[in-house]
Parts: sequence; C-alpha cells; structure tokens
Amino acid sequence: MLRARPNFENSPNIAEWLSERILTGTIASKSGRTGDYRYIPSGLPLELPFHATSSMITELAPLLIALERSFSSRHIVFEEPEAHLHLEAQREMARFIARLVGSGWLVTLTTHSDTFVQEINNLMKLHQLSNKEELMPALGYDEADLINPMVARAYEFRASKTGTEVVELERTQDGFVVPSLNETLMALATETLQLRDADDN
Repeated sequence: MLRARPNFENSPNIAEWLSERILTGTIASKSGRTGDYRYIPSGLPLELPFHATSSMITELAPLLIALERSFSSRHIVFEEPEAHLHLEAQREMARFIARLVGSGWLVTLTTHSDTFVQEINNLMKLHQLSNKEELMPALGYDEADLINPMVARAYEFRASKTGTEVVELERTQDGFVVPSLNETLMALATETLQLRDADDN
C-alpha cells in the first residue's frame, strides 16, 4: 500500500506518461460516445476496438479512462499491475505507480513479480541516497519516479494449516524483503547452477 500527499492536478500528466511509455498510443471514445472506446497507436491512422488489441491494452485502458475523470475517491486498487507486461514494461509500470503516489493517490496493489518489486525497491532506495541528484540522470530517472519509503507498506499472504496469514514485510534500507519470492529465485538459481555443473562434467 502506497500513499502520499494529494496533488491530484497531475493526474492527466500521469495518464499521458503511461500512454507514451507503456501503451505507445492513446485511448479515446469513438465519436464521443460513452462506452465505445478505441485504442489509437502512436503514429498510425488506426482506431482499434479493444477486442483487436493485446490484453495489456484492455487491462490498462480502464485505468487511463479513470485518471482522466473526476472522482470523489482517490484510492486505486490495482490487481497485478505487471500482468501481461514484458519485464522492461514492468519496470516502467513501477515508475507509473510511483508517479501516482507522488500525486497523492492511495494505491493498493497485489503482485507476484520479483521484477516489479525490485523496481519499487530501487525507487525507494534512490529516494534515500544523498547523491541521488547525480544518479537520477545517469539511471534515467527523475524526481517524480522516486518513492518515499515512509509512505509504503507491504504485506505477504502466507498459507498455513489454519488458513492464510497476513504478515507485514520487513523494509530494510534496500527495500522490502519478500521471502516467498526470494526463496523461489534462490531455488531456481541453485538448480540452474547444478544443471550447468552437470553439463560441464
């Protein structure tokens, strides 16, 4: 869960950023008709109905439409924002989430992606560094991409014999420690090394 001070007037700019960096196009209603939205790829004279687009487009379109409207609630619940995204796009999505939070939105999300979590951790780590002004241009970030760790909380849902336990995750100087993801990655790395060694023999 991420939350910062409100600055909701930035919402249209955030929507534009998402359109440019991840969708590489825009979402618009056909002939101004409510409910009949189309995807318009950047630089192409096309208006595609959602059934002719990728699942990434159909997943993100409602979010873009919501950001361009005025709602009394500023709480976004986002299930697996990394879904249907390439690894690089997952990193961009983490930056988008950071921009939402920086504009004052309360964001509650779920994820199964180690890439997405690591990027969130990187954005929190960079926020804390004394030399971040030097590092940001070198790494391709700007101030709007950073996340103040103090506004972030993370929880892990763990299966137990009695049901599901909700455990708040430790936040270190390097970010959140997610045991289930780390254990799986370690097991995969260990298996890969074992197979490589077996092949060498």
